Amino acid sequence: MQRGKINIRSTLGDIALNPTGFPNRVASTMSFNPTTRQFSILPTGLTFDYYVKGNVYTSTGNTQIINNNNGAHFLYYDSSGSFTYSQNAWDILNTAPIAYIF
Repeated sequence: MQRGKINIRSTLGDIALNPTGFPNRVASTMSFNPTTRQFSILPTGLTFDYYVKGNVYTSTGNTQIINNNNGAHFLYYDSSGSFTYSQNAWDILNTAPIAYIF
């Protein structure tokens, strides 16, 4: 049985033209304190850049206290560039994942 075909060049082109993530991995640093449950992503200089779906954002850093609920905790920048923390998994195509804490 033949399955539907995809245009891989078109699909990969869309992804390649809309970068997501951190262009300079040494421009920021992450930490997690298990006692206070505080997660931080901070610049190693004054700021760091990140991309979400081709849009570039600049951050001076973010800090979040993670609740003590059982299960996975996802930290990411959402499609509007906002720092977000959730127990629901991120949408890998529409967010810039930062960290996963269990």
